[in-house]
Amino acid sequence: MTVVTEEQKVAADKKARRDWYKKIAAQRREEGLKRSFKAGNKRQYIMGVSVPSKRDIMSELRADLININQQCVGEGLPPIFLDEDDQPMPKLPTPVE
Repeated sequence: MTVVTEEQKVAADKKARRDWYKKIAAQRREEGLKRSFKAGNKRQYIMGVSVPSKRDIMSELRADLININQQCVGEGLPPIFLDEDDQPMPKLPTPVE
């Protein structure tokens, strides 16, 4: 019979929470990339309604991934993505394992 300590429970909860953040980041990234494949290179207007460009979509995706990472770190968990200061400006944050 194995005895699970309180520290092991906390570590398991943190890992599960970080895995959840990784999952929603991966889902958001996939959605954003799919949208960017369909988008044009320039912002367009159809009947007065703005249609976002690839750049608009990727900028939105980048902001979302940074916000997910900040929430993860805010909970005291290890970051999902590296800080931009640690490497040259990437187009998207780099995943950390």
